[in-house]
Amino acid sequence: MLGRKTFESMRDDLPGSAQFVVSRSERSFEAETAVRVGGVEETIERAEECDADTVYVLGGGAIYALFQPHVDRMALSRVHGEYDGDSYYPDWDEQEWELVEETPFERFTLREWIRRGAGE
Repeated sequence: MLGRKTFESMRDDLPGSAQFVVSRSERSFEAETAVRVGGVEETIERAEECDADTVYVLGGGAIYALFQPHVDRMALSRVHGEYDGDSYYPDWDEQEWELVEETPFERFTLREWIRRGAGE
């Protein structure tokens, strides 16, 4: 799932994957895999209908904030350095999460988190 602006900024379709594009406006998209959804509840219902094992939240910032209470895993990239930006991942309570893997790369570190109690 991703916001309309993030979807429109992508260069290619994601073949083989359903893309739930969260948008307030009624519209359709040229990409065969893209389906417009109106919000969180509709997105969750549509994802359950697809019987997907994993659903990814791709952003932007407002979309991350909307779906944060519903995710049970996070893969967050921490880019090395300080940069100005106009979109940020929402604040979250680190006590609710367990860091399960950390992979350093040349310009960023990928950290994978699981919500404590998820899947119990």
